[in-house]
Amino acid sequence: MTTKNKKRVLIFIPEFSKLTERFILREVEQLVKNNVLDITVFSLQKGTAQISTEVKSKVVYKKLGLIDILMSLHFYFLNPLKILTIFKLILNNKNRGFISTLYLFIKSLGYATVIKKYHPDIIYSHFMSESSTMAY
Repeated sequence: MTTKNKKRVLIFIPEFSKLTERFILREVEQLVKNNVLDITVFSLQKGTAQISTEVKSKVVYKKLGLIDILMSLHFYFLNPLKILTIFKLILNNKNRGFISTLYLFIKSLGYATVIKKYHPDIIYSHFMSESSTMAY
């Protein structure tokens, strides 16, 4: 199957690959081996566990820079109502304060700008954490 016909799946994860989360590495290895999906692992930081050459070629490590955050402002100007609606959804999480929520929201827009370049059909994120909220 050619890459053009495959669904592009971006796996968004805080740290790849962690020794304590080997199951994620095994999942990714199997997905890459099956060669049915076009897999990209997008990780915020590099873990300490060894990964195979096949998987390594599918991994991108990226932390946000100021430019990424500034570039994300275009989302607000393109569709302010949608952005405000999303912000209200994130704000409904009563487990974090306003400043923490605002920071997470800004990071989310920054990563949306970066991830958009990969044109994923599906974004998959492990765990109910900041990364899954940002992927949302």
